[in-house]
Amino acid sequence: MWKALGALVAVMILLAGGALVFREALVNLWLKNHLAGKLAEILGADIRLDEVGWSNGILRAGNLRISGGELPFARCDAANINLPIEWKDLIDSNRPTLNIEAGSLELVWQTPRGQATTRADSTPTMNFSIARFSFRHAENPAWSLRDVPLQATHKDGTWDFAARGGTVIVSESPPLRLERASAKHTGHTLQIEEFAVSEPNGGSLTGQAKHNGGGWWTANFTWQNLDLASLPGWRWVDHFTGKTEGNATLENGVLRGQMIIRGAQTKAVPQLVKLAGLFAGENWNTMPWETLRFDFVRDTQGRVEFSNLEAISSRGLAVRGAGHYSPDNLGANVQLGVALAGRPWLRAFVPALFRNEEQGYLWTPVNVGGTPAAPTEDLTTRVVAALAMAPVEGAVETATDLPGAAVEAAGGLLRGLLGN
Repeated sequence: MWKALGALVAVMILLAGGALVFREALVNLWLKNHLAGKLAEILGADIRLDEVGWSNGILRAGNLRISGGELPFARCDAANINLPIEWKDLIDSNRPTLNIEAGSLELVWQTPRGQATTRADSTPTMNFSIARFSFRHAENPAWSLRDVPLQATHKDGTWDFAARGGTVIVSESPPLRLERASAKHTGHTLQIEEFAVSEPNGGSLTGQAKHNGGGWWTANFTWQNLDLASLPGWRWVDHFTGKTEGNATLENGVLRGQMIIRGAQTKAVPQLVKLAGLFAGENWNTMPWETLRFDFVRDTQGRVEFSNLEAISSRGLAVRGAGHYSPDNLGANVQLGVALAGRPWLRAFVPALFRNEEQGYLWTPVNVGGTPAAPTEDLTTRVVAALAMAPVEGAVETATDLPGAAVEAAGGLLRGLLGN
C-alpha cells in the first residue's frame, strides 16, 4: 500500500511538473479551441482571432475581428494586440480590470438597430491603449478619423474616450489635424464632450456634439482663422478667398450661425468688372473687402440662406442684403453702394442707376437669380442703360472739383463704353 501511495504521489508530482513545463503549450491549445467562443459569448457577437498565443503572462493576437450581434458598430478590426493576463484568468474571467494594447484598430460604425443592451454583469472593466485608431460611418461617409492615438475605457456599460493627434477627414475639404477630443458612449447615445481640430495654415475649430442614435446630431462650434477653402463644399476658391471666424449651432439637421471673413478678396466677378467701367483708371478685377460679415442658415437639403450681409471695400464699394443658395437655385436681393468721395459726377446717374444717397454712398439694388451654373442679375443691363441715358459729357464736365486729367479720362472711358 505504501508503495502504491508513493507511486501515486510521484505521478501527481510529475503531472504537476509537466503542467508547469508544458503550461504555455496547454494554454495555447485552449486559446486556439476556446477563446474565440468565450469572447463571442461575452460580447454577443461574431469573433475571428488569428495568430493568437500566450507567453510569459502576455496574451497576444495578430488580428481580431468583431462583427454582428447587437453591438453599435458594423465591424471592428484590430491588429497587434497585447493583454497582460495570467493563464488561469483566461479560463475563469473574473479579473476586475483588463489593460489591452493594440497597434491599430479600425471601427466601422452603423446606426443602432433595436434596443441597445449592455453586458456589464459579465464584462470586466477594460482599458484600451490604441496607437492608431480609425473610424468611419458605414452609412454616412461625410467624415472619418485616421491614425488617432486613442485611450478608451469600458466600465458598467459605458465607454469613455480620449484622443490627441491624428487626422480628421471632412467631405471634400483638406485634411485637419485632431488636436484633442473626449467622448462618452452609453446605449445609443454618443456624447462628444470636447473636440478641437486645426488646419495647416493655423486655423482652428472647437466644439461639442451629441447623437442619440437614428436621429440628428446636435452640436455647437466656434472657429477662428479658417481658410475658406477648408469649408466643406466650398466651390468658389478661384473667385472668393479669405480667412473666416464665427460660431454655429446644429439642431435637427439645421445649421445656424454667424460668420466674419477677414482679408476677403473677390476675383474676376463680371458684374464688378463692368461697374468699374464707370470710373477712370480703376480695375475691380480683384476686389479687397476689409469688412465682410453675415448670418446664415443651412437646412437638411443643403439650401443656405444668408441675411444681415455687410461688406465694405477700401475701393469705395459696399454691399448689404440677403439671399439664398442651393445646388439648383440661386437668389439674392442686395444693395450695392459706391462711395461718392472723389466721384461727385456719379450723381448724374441718379436715378437712372443709383436710387438714393446714404452715409456717403450712392446705392443701387441688385437682384440675383438663376442657378449656380447659370446665374442671372439685373445690374449689367442697368449700367448700360444708365450710361445711355445720362448726360455723360455734362456730368463729367460739371464735376469741377475733379482734376482736369481725371475729368478727361472719365469722359473718354464713358464715351468708349457708350460706343460698345
